Amino acid sequence: MRNEWAEKPKRAPFRARLQRWQAAAVLLVLTALALMAPAYAGIEFIGATTANPYQEPSPGSHTFTVTRPQDLEPGDVLVAQLAFVGGDSVHLQRAPRDWLPIADERFGDDIGQLAFYHVVQAGGPSSDNWTLRYPGGPTDERLARNVVVTVVAYRGVDAENPIADVRARSANPPFANCGIFPPYWCNVSAPSVTAGEANSHLIGLYASLGAQAFRPPNSMTRRAERGPSGAEQLAALAVDEALPQAGATGARNAQVRVGYNSYRPNVGLLLVLRSALPPEYACTVDNFGRAELGPDWMVQHSTGGFGSPRIVNGRLRLTDASPDVATAAMLRRYFPAAGNYLVIEFDHYAYGGSGESTGGDGIAVVLSDADVNPHPGGYGGSLGYAQRAGIAGFAGGWLGIGIDEYGNFSNPTEGRQGGPGRITHAVAVRGSGEGAEGYRYLAGAGSLAPPVSAAGSSAPAPGYRYRITIDMRQPGEAWLRVERDTGNGFRTVIDATEVVRAFGQADVPATLRLTLTGATGDSTNIHELDNVSICGVSEPERARVNHFQLEHSGTGLTCEASDVVVRACANPDCSDVVQEPIGVRLAPAAGWEDGAAVTLVDGVGTFRFRRPEPGAVTLGVSDSEPEARYAIDCIGGSAGSPCALQFEDAVFRFLDEEGRQRWPTQIAGKFSDEGAGAANLYLQALRTDEQTGACRGVFAAGEEVAVELASRCANPAGCLPGKRLEVRGGSGSAYLIPNPENGGHFASVPLRFEAESRAPLAVRYDDVGQLQLAVRYPLVDAEGEPTGRFMGGMSEPFVVRPFGFYLDAGDAVQVAGEAFSVSMTAVAWSPAKDDGSGHPQPTADLSTLSRLAGYGRAGTAPLPQFSHELLAPSSGAIGELRVDDPGAFSAGQAEARLAWSEVGRVGIDVEIADYLGGGAPVRGYLRDAGRFRPAAFAVSAPSLTDQSEWPGCESPGFTYMGQLFELGFTLTALNRGGERTRNYRDEFARLDPSNAAHLSIAAANVTEGEPLLPLSERLRVFEVNPNGEYWREGLLDVLSRLSLDRNDAPDGPLRDFTVGVAPIDADGVTVSSTQRDFDSTGDSSNDSVRLAASEQRYGRLRVLNTYGSERDALPLSLRLEYFDGRAFVRNIDDDCTPFSADALTVIAAASPPAVQPPLRQDDIVASGGGTVLRGLAPAEESLLLQVTADSSDGERKSGWATVVFQLEPQGLPWLAYDWSGDGTYDDNPQAEATFGIYRGPDRLLFRRELY
Repeated sequence: MRNEWAEKPKRAPFRARLQRWQAAAVLLVLTALALMAPAYAGIEFIGATTANPYQEPSPGSHTFTVTRPQDLEPGDVLVAQLAFVGGDSVHLQRAPRDWLPIADERFGDDIGQLAFYHVVQAGGPSSDNWTLRYPGGPTDERLARNVVVTVVAYRGVDAENPIADVRARSANPPFANCGIFPPYWCNVSAPSVTAGEANSHLIGLYASLGAQAFRPPNSMTRRAERGPSGAEQLAALAVDEALPQAGATGARNAQVRVGYNSYRPNVGLLLVLRSALPPEYACTVDNFGRAELGPDWMVQHSTGGFGSPRIVNGRLRLTDASPDVATAAMLRRYFPAAGNYLVIEFDHYAYGGSGESTGGDGIAVVLSDADVNPHPGGYGGSLGYAQRAGIAGFAGGWLGIGIDEYGNFSNPTEGRQGGPGRITHAVAVRGSGEGAEGYRYLAGAGSLAPPVSAAGSSAPAPGYRYRITIDMRQPGEAWLRVERDTGNGFRTVIDATEVVRAFGQADVPATLRLTLTGATGDSTNIHELDNVSICGVSEPERARVNHFQLEHSGTGLTCEASDVVVRACANPDCSDVVQEPIGVRLAPAAGWEDGAAVTLVDGVGTFRFRRPEPGAVTLGVSDSEPEARYAIDCIGGSAGSPCALQFEDAVFRFLDEEGRQRWPTQIAGKFSDEGAGAANLYLQALRTDEQTGACRGVFAAGEEVAVELASRCANPAGCLPGKRLEVRGGSGSAYLIPNPENGGHFASVPLRFEAESRAPLAVRYDDVGQLQLAVRYPLVDAEGEPTGRFMGGMSEPFVVRPFGFYLDAGDAVQVAGEAFSVSMTAVAWSPAKDDGSGHPQPTADLSTLSRLAGYGRAGTAPLPQFSHELLAPSSGAIGELRVDDPGAFSAGQAEARLAWSEVGRVGIDVEIADYLGGGAPVRGYLRDAGRFRPAAFAVSAPSLTDQSEWPGCESPGFTYMGQLFELGFTLTALNRGGERTRNYRDEFARLDPSNAAHLSIAAANVTEGEPLLPLSERLRVFEVNPNGEYWREGLLDVLSRLSLDRNDAPDGPLRDFTVGVAPIDADGVTVSSTQRDFDSTGDSSNDSVRLAASEQRYGRLRVLNTYGSERDALPLSLRLEYFDGRAFVRNIDDDCTPFSADALTVIAAASPPAVQPPLRQDDIVASGGGTVLRGLAPAEESLLLQVTADSSDGERKSGWATVVFQLEPQGLPWLAYDWSGDGTYDDNPQAEATFGIYRGPDRLLFRRELY
């Protein structure tokens, strides 16, 4: 088993409160070595939604809508945040039904925040409406558009009393508190609240005017954030944190990034959600993914040849398919009964059987008295729980829930008591018993469908999941429920049944233990379980101490006691200690100022040891309660004797300015007495006064002494070649100090001692790690001759950290949502790059600074934490920064793999919170990670409007070739994860809709059964988005007017004229191959996204000859036709083409000789007009030709005239035709009009109509 926490898989609920308990449980996975004690099982975050709805600012009421998070279940608790501009001037007019108030905090008339909660009910709405009332009078432009509504959802909350504590505050912090250098980060503070119980959950709600970005408080998780959409607009943040322990939380400060000297009123709120779980509620899970069960299970068998349960193929096998088997696998864990709520789940397999078709027999889940050593009951139908003739039932058995294939667990035979008789494929429950008595039938279900076994299967089956719940929270009661999930969620098998009051049933034992039994009889199956989980309040286990760690200075003075720090380590590297009192007996038994028997409070204690005479003492732990699993570990002694504390009459000490024996963290490449954090370090020489026994100085003030110094790299073990510590004394000269890897011997360094026998010195190291400095001074006898002995000392290990990290992402354009590389280099200090605090200036170029090759050698370098800042576009979406690989440092360099979800330009910050326990962060800044583009475009909402220049006409389903039609669709810029990139706008939107090449609209006729006809070359784009619509938050609504050019000769009709699009911007971003579903070229590869289809027809307008009395207005007939593939036919689908007398031009007129003066062109007047109907000019809207002049005899002139219908002025150029027969299809139609009964002789030798 692995040592880890895991989330419990979600299951369909059977009761709201039960589901709240189970879904919130955090599952503790058993280890193969030992079960872990119950730990935090808290409230589960389900999801969050947020909205920043825009409304025109105006006095009065405004309603704001926010959708609820998805996957909600009855009993879940929603918390709503309403942040708004206007403060005290804005009033809540209406909250949604059943939402209860939590808090109302305002800052004057600037900003306000309301908080509400709601318990989800079955059938509840998917969204909620909040109505705010704004003041009358002059309208503040900020108001209505400045509301953020956020809803966060949680499961496992006490629905009856969810809010344990809440406090809020509002403020406008002085800008001076926001930092010295940009970016300026101001605190948004929320006051401390108190969790009265363990397993609570802390929620923080923050809002600020004009914040450019939010940083969540340390240790809290960002759940929802809505950034501002303008300089003076509102930003809001929702964060949370699990609270495993009860107590005060302390104030939590979020931070907002602001502009210089800006006015930033804000509000902050903390609230505590109360858990529905008991404080110690936890879960134990075993997936049996190992070879051996290990010590957490005790297994046994009473009959049969199978032996004891064991792991086979990653499952717990309780029986094989051999007969007459009874086995048991007992979990080595106790569960108190009173007030407990146990939930047991497992996957069940019964297969590969023999005998009857059901196979046999089954398994049982047993709860027994923990004070009785368990032993399985009878084989066969007793399922290892109930008694069987001559065989006692399960020892200490209190409840046995059987999954019974053959059916005899419900049968009152073979010595079993009670039951309706044999029921195959059943679940049944038997009660308490002892020996051959009891184990009575309590409840059961009829035969289940589908069956509980798959006896005929050779593979593990059926794998259905069972859930058993025992609720013992009410005194004297125990409610049992059994459910099964066959793939469609849990369904009730045995409904809630009270088992304590059943006849003959014993009271609930004080402590329960869980056992899984299996049994076969004459009929057999292989019985296996997997993914077993047991949730409940478990008996607290004894604290487990991995080992004890003792830390000391290595050298002590006989004139004073030395400090020894003792830690009870919870893990091998002692990064965690046991957080409870531990009784310890220290060694040696004498010499401890407070005695050898001590208590470590919260796993740590500092104790003082005194030895009045020179010599070494070996420190240790002789006894502890509880005992440690491994030997002690010491820090501070020599490499060969780390637990030895050497006492001397005279020693050197390394001190800081405050006199402490621990030097502060140093910065690589910087002397300790210069630059940021400059401070003197000291070497002090002390001895024991022979007369008084007190400590006194060795050297007088002003005395210059040559001491010998050496150093070593403690972590990593060993310094890199060429890397030596430099020490500078009072003379100002610097000396390189040898270490075992570089020189290996002591170097003489002159130091000038001052008062208290202290000599100031400064150190510098051009690499990183944890170092120690050793000193010695040769002792002489009374005659001044060397004795060969030394006065010595060693410093506490001190840390030298990197100055910062140089970050580089290269020059390539990155793809939003796609991982890109950021190289990180640990670098040494430069005074020109220092921001004054020992960290790099955010804008400084660190590329020329020295690389620190030792960074990454010291054990496991802490994982860097990344954050980001939006650089452009202004007021854009900040997006999410994903860390795919934080990078592993080697030789001072690492490569991280990050992904930013948005488009634009982003700055990235990296920070190591604490290097080698030095307590100081290490930071790096990438001011500009480059430009980010989308990964792809998505095309949606396609539309095609035929004959678009006539919007009032109902679409006829076709367009004439050469006539305009409208194509509409929406483009969405997406990141690699398929999310919209809202910053694809302005200069970052590199798809220009006015550029036809960027839209890349394609067309083809794709009639089924016919070869595809490419038509893209005939497609003409006239204009795109004439209303000036452009990209907005990653969306572009495209409206394009196009036409299909007419061919040199009539063709068509194109009945399946299909249009597609393959947009591509200047960066080459286009639609993904998965969305391309249209082959516009016929090469059998999809090159575009299919938008819409219509029909294209090759049309023409015919004008028919007319004649009649010169006294009448002659009607001129029009006929709309299209080419049907063989000939031109009337277009009965055309009800849209307009016509007007303005289109008619008389180009010739003549009369018989008798008519004087003859008919002239201007004697004829045209009138009328309308719209064709079924391809013809309606009679009531006909074009009319009227002679308006008389001849010399007073009669109207007679004669004839040639009339032309001018298509271009009428806007109908697509209806031209080759009426002249010259091979060009651009002629206007014309007709002859004859006025007068006498027509005269035909003026043509031959006439025919053209078709």
